[in-house]
Amino acid sequence: MEIEKLALLKSYTEGRLSWREAALSLEVDGYEALMELMETMGLTCRMPQKASSSWANLVAKK
Repeated sequence: MEIEKLALLKSYTEGRLSWREAALSLEVDGYEALMELMETMGLTCRMPQKASSSWANLVAKK
């Protein structure tokens, strides 16, 4: 399941999914919950409400 979540988050950050589509697919309730999920997985998105243009914008949180 973790790999599936990462794949969906990657699709979101690459702009292939909107945050709404990602949230529905990941079964989370809204944008804030999507960001919380990313945070709990140790990820952060540099451009939170816009889909980023590359996977490089999704980075491991230190």
